Amino acid sequence: RLRGFAREIAFMTATGATRCSARAAARLPTLSLSGGRLASCLFLSSLWPEPDSSAAGVRTEALLHAFQRWGYDCSFAASSAPKSAYVERLQSRGVQAYECPPNREAELARVLERTAPDVVVFDRFFTEEAFSFRVRELAPAALRVLDMQDMHALRRGRQLVVEQTLEQGASSDAAIAAALAHTPSAGSSDLLRELAAVHRSDLTLVCSPVEQQLLAASYGIPSHKLALASFFCAEAAPDAQPGERGFGYGGANGFDARADFVTVGGFKHPPNVDAVRWLASDIWPRIRARMPQAQLRIYGAYPTAAVQRLHSPDTGLHVCGYAPSLDVLAASRVLLAPLRYGAGIKGKVVDAWRYGLPVVATPIAAEGMRGESG
Repeated sequence: RLRGFAREIAFMTATGATRCSARAAARLPTLSLSGGRLASCLFLSSLWPEPDSSAAGVRTEALLHAFQRWGYDCSFAASSAPKSAYVERLQSRGVQAYECPPNREAELARVLERTAPDVVVFDRFFTEEAFSFRVRELAPAALRVLDMQDMHALRRGRQLVVEQTLEQGASSDAAIAAALAHTPSAGSSDLLRELAAVHRSDLTLVCSPVEQQLLAASYGIPSHKLALASFFCAEAAPDAQPGERGFGYGGANGFDARADFVTVGGFKHPPNVDAVRWLASDIWPRIRARMPQAQLRIYGAYPTAAVQRLHSPDTGLHVCGYAPSLDVLAASRVLLAPLRYGAGIKGKVVDAWRYGLPVVATPIAAEGMRGESG
């Protein structure tokens, strides 16, 4: 039975990975159990999904909705204190929400009893570490799925490589090249923990095809335990209006109606902090030298003090902070994505494309993205 669930989920995530149009979603199988009961899926996480402040939050919420489309009754439990706005957002979309503090076995047992999950999805490896052994004891028949988001060992290893390369006086180009060549070694504690979580799980959802290949080829993870599940989003038509389908790029929404540059990214994520600091110190002055009237707007939740100090209207650089809607992308002509390290699929690139926005990116930011003609 577990193998059957694993095969079906692997098929569905592969079918709806980077885009999932209404037509494609209609072809996805609906899962139900004997007696007509909908299959139950429980998401366990350390955090409540914040789709308005991080790409990880966008992807988690989209994955929840995908499971609902596939016929699952979904619940979400987080070990952090509830944030009312995000709890209400889940509940408004038909997802039951629970608080499940760490090291509280009775609370986890209560959640498992109430949800009776057929599938448990662990949001990142450290959540799997915290909960999987009890889930296995209390719900032994449930399929245990690890959602990696990005490969943490790869991202953190690349960060260290970039920092060391720059400290040696090398250029950013050299640092990025070194990051791309980096493969985490067996001495990496992050890697050992991440691989252990993969091996304990029945199925692992991998965001990037690059990381899927790395896990299989370099670390020997059987291919049947890996399923590519990037971002789930509808395609934006040229005449689309603001909203979940993105923003159109034809007619009144076209290139001539837009102006200037933009970049986005939550600042709890170290790669985004490094990117905007490099952008402000090296890249933006070169752009302004060629385009003296150009303006750059930097959006992202939780800007650090260092990021806020980059605000310089006199040089056309505006640190705007939190954006309540990605519709801010609709006003710009180009999105800049100068990531020197990172992993996974970059939500800012996905969002820009949905808004008809060209992207100028480093190889790190573009990694795992595959364009299709037409």
